[in-house]
Amino acid sequence: MAAATLVSTTALVMAQPASAGVSSDCPFSNSICFWQDMDTTGNMIYASYNVGDFAWSGFHDKTSSIDSMNPNRYAVYADAYYGGDSTWIPAYGHYDSLNWFWNDQIDSSRF
Repeated sequence: MAAATLVSTTALVMAQPASAGVSSDCPFSNSICFWQDMDTTGNMIYASYNVGDFAWSGFHDKTSSIDSMNPNRYAVYADAYYGGDSTWIPAYGHYDSLNWFWNDQIDSSRF
């Protein structure tokens, strides 16, 4: 298995991306899509900008899978307004299922 894991301030990491290269589940160019359920299913929101608080979208602590169609890495945070534990989603990262620590924990994100 490759050593390219996501670094977290808690020393915990997400699983390896489900696929290499450009992902295809997120239908919005240059955006990050967040799904409520595993395997990029259920309700979805997307961001192409910094999001200080997911509460506005009803997605407070609800993300279970992520797909990036953005060529830049993207930070996610456990608390609103970029607080708490954080980790990076790599460019074009695709996660069908977030690990036990990050599942239903993301409250803000930014480039």
